[in-house]
Amino acid sequence: MRAELGPAARKHPDANFGAYHSGFEAGTTEGPYTKVTRNLGINRLITSMLESGIGPNENVYAELGSTWWLCHAGPGRFSGSVADSQLVAVLSNKGGCG
Repeated sequence: MRAELGPAARKHPDANFGAYHSGFEAGTTEGPYTKVTRNLGINRLITSMLESGIGPNENVYAELGSTWWLCHAGPGRFSGSVADSQLVAVLSNKGGCG
């Protein structure tokens, strides 16, 4: 679903979309957004939005929920994710996280 979210949001600008857990994938070690990691976990959501031209204050909301809890429960799994500037741009849509 993460990869399809950007195109769907672009095609339906009058609808609002929520990405539960911000696109987190169980079993994936999250990390900074790079060319190598652009299609893994949360970064897949970011890539989908960037490639579709969806930016802050548009119609996609990223929700942290369990992702934030898991970040604190397993520190090595999320190194760099929550602080990544691309993720911050996703999370700042319309001033909220979903």
